[in-house]
Amino acid sequence: MERPRPGRPGTGKRIQRRSARETALHLLKRRPRTRAELCGELERLGHEDSEIEQTLAALDSSGYLNDTELARDYITKRAARLHHGRERLLADLERRGVTRAEAERAWNEAVESGDLDPAEPLRAAIRRRVRERGSLDSKAYARVYNALLRAGFEAEETHRELEPYRAGDPFDTFHDDETNDDFA
Repeated sequence: MERPRPGRPGTGKRIQRRSARETALHLLKRRPRTRAELCGELERLGHEDSEIEQTLAALDSSGYLNDTELARDYITKRAARLHHGRERLLADLERRGVTRAEAERAWNEAVESGDLDPAEPLRAAIRRRVRERGSLDSKAYARVYNALLRAGFEAEETHRELEPYRAGDPFDTFHDDETNDDFA
């Protein structure tokens, strides 16, 4: 027969609910969260609005909660590891509750400090997608180009960086001033 463990339901001991502060610190210990994420999680767990606001204010003032710092860290790590572009990273942060202005400020700070070379994630993403091919025919070029746009890179910059990998296509080299005897 299995004995009930102390502190578990059915043991006769009442489990005490954590305060919002304890819960918030526990959640932040597991992974960094934005203010909006933490607020939503505390609400979901049934904490009172006034207790949540007091907790968030205390965490803000003590430095445990800093959306701009989180955004900057998120941008530099995701750009380096996942090779996502600026727009994708900013949109991801907005979904996590960081304002667009804070996300853009974090991007600019990362670039200005040298923690992020804005062209490197695109180059790395291209290298990863073109690795063994060396050059891309028109279908492969379109596939890679569209994948890079979905990854959050700007169209003009993507085209410029991807152009050296484009394979010669007979339709790309046809000029209007050339004559073709078959159609004359």
